[in-house]
Formats: sequence, structure tokens, C-alpha cells
Amino acid sequence: MHLAAHRLRVVAATMLVTTVLAVAPLHATTTPVGIAAFGVGSTLTTFTGIPNNTEVNGLIVDGIQFTYSLGNGQAIIDGGPGLTNNINPPNVVSIGNNTGGILRLALPSFVDTFGYGYALLNSSAVANATTINLFNGATNVGSLSYNSVPDPTFTGGFAGIQSTIPFNIVQVTFNSAVAPAFALDNIRTFTAQGTFDMVHAQATCLLHARGQVRITSVGPVEEMDVDVSGLPANTDFDFFVIQVPKAPFGLAWYQGDIETDDQGKGHQRFIGRFSIETFIVAPNIAPAPVVHDQPPFPDASSNPATAPVHTFHLGLWFNSPKDAVAAGCPGATTPFNGDHTAGVQVLNTSNFPDDQGPLRQLIP
Repeated sequence: MHLAAHRLRVVAATMLVTTVLAVAPLHATTTPVGIAAFGVGSTLTTFTGIPNNTEVNGLIVDGIQFTYSLGNGQAIIDGGPGLTNNINPPNVVSIGNNTGGILRLALPSFVDTFGYGYALLNSSAVANATTINLFNGATNVGSLSYNSVPDPTFTGGFAGIQSTIPFNIVQVTFNSAVAPAFALDNIRTFTAQGTFDMVHAQATCLLHARGQVRITSVGPVEEMDVDVSGLPANTDFDFFVIQVPKAPFGLAWYQGDIETDDQGKGHQRFIGRFSIETFIVAPNIAPAPVVHDQPPFPDASSNPATAPVHTFHLGLWFNSPKDAVAAGCPGATTPFNGDHTAGVQVLNTSNFPDDQGPLRQLIP
């Protein structure tokens, strides 16, 4: 983690002097990977529910922004070429018999592992069928090309890449010399090195809200950096370590607040035990101070006894139900702030199974 952080600082410093010096690209070690490399907590993006003929250039799905260098009318959401081993319609497909463009994916957060299923309008094996270029901001960090095989009728396969330097921009190209059309589907992202995503918690609002968490061990404690985006501007949110990511949530531990800026982005650092050793225990019942005694969530006057309970998930709540309503979200009141009058949950780690929360993956 310290090495990765150092490399990121090098990238930032390099970008600051681009007006004076020529920038030498960073060179990550890039490795081809299969679907099995996308472990617990990885994100799978499909195009299910998006109408056919939707323009891909400018499309945003799961926080990924797509742009196509050939402009509008050259790549759409459609059912072609039909079901393959790695394409499950609807999917991205090129039209107009020109596959020479660059499909650019701006990811909502930095990752180190990326992949997609693809197919080409060709029935034979193709060398260098598709190429992935990775960028950390504006800096190219590495690339790989992939050969295709019949999959089962059209040539294609799965193209996966892992990088020792995190990246947030991906450029995908296809071999236009041998295929007049391409299809792309089942985009996977993952971070295997102490960084993971939080996903939107509500089904009807703030669907582009995202969070990224980076946990660094510093000996007896961990530092947890949380970055959020796609949220209402200049709004206060409350951050918790929780037992399970969605209702009923289980036991929860209040960490602090994250306030967004005028672009709906926010950052906060928390210091504590954020790893496989994170737990709550109450060996017996004891009196508890009653500080907030008003409904709907007055303080308990004693605790329930419990054996150690691990809390491996994270959640973020609106500090105010009014803020939630203003954002088009439900207006329920919940106990998830300092005086127990919070709004609904907006981000969580439900991209991990209930019993395999992201903190469980981190061993100090």
C-alpha cells in the first residue's frame, strides 16, 4: 500500500510539471487475467434494461462514462451478435462497418483489475483481436493485446488485465483489419490491493453515487480514506462500520461525517481497527448513559450482552431526511447520526456478501 501511494504521488508530481518537461510514462507490470481474478467485491457492469439503439458515445452506466472516438452513430446498445460465451445481450455493438475507433471508459474510481467479454464479426481465430490501454489520469501505465478464438461461432473471448499501478481510464480498441464490427459486454472491475468500492444503496435515486475506500495498515491501527462522488452538493453524511450492508444492518459503529463540496464529492480519513479484527463485544449487561431521550430513537439505558460480533461492512447515510427528500430519495428517519435523526442510507458495501464484508479481506 505504501508503494502504491508513493507511485500515485509520483504521478501527481509528474502531471504538475507537464508545462515544463516532457513526461515519461509510468510503466506498470500488466498481467493478463481471467474471470477468476475478479474476487469478492468486484463489480460487474451489464447493459440489461438499456433500450436498444441507445447511443454509446456519452453513455454512463454504473458510473462508467463511455466515449467513442468516431463520434455518435457508430456504437449503440443492441442485441447483436446474439448470445455467445462472453456476450449476453443487450450489449455494446459497433455499426457502420468501421471498428477503427477508440472506446474510452472513464471509471468512477481507481482500480487495478479490469476486463470485458467481446466478439468480432469473424469466425476464425484472430491475433491481437483487442487491445487494452490503461491510464492513471492522463498518464499511460501499460497495455496488453489479446488473441480471439471462436466463441463459439463468432471469434471473441474475455480480455482481462491486472496492473501494479492503479488506473481510472481504459481505452479499448479492436482489430479493424479483420473484423468490420465488434461487440462488448460484461465489464468487470476489481481492486485487489486494499482498495474497494462502495455502491449506491437506493433503487430509485442517486444511482450514480459511488465511493472508494483505501485502507492502509500503519502497525497497531489502520488508516481508512473514503472518497465519495455523485452525491448532492454541500451536504453532510454520516459514516458507519456495520455488521451487514443493508437492513437490518445489525450492530453499527459511528465513525464520523463526510461533507460534500459543490461538485458532490467528499473525502474523509478515519483511524482505527479496520481489518479482519474489527468487532464489537459486550461480555455482560451494564448501565448506559441516556443522552438523547426523544423519539423516534431514544437512547437505550443499558446494552444487550453479546459475544464478539464482527462488523466488516460500511455504510453512509444522509445526515438529514430533508436532504434525502431534496435529492429525490425516501424521507424516512433513521438512527444513523449523532442525535439519531438521520436520513436513509445512500452508499454501502453490498457488492460484498453479508458474511464476506471488505474488512474481512484485510489482515493487519
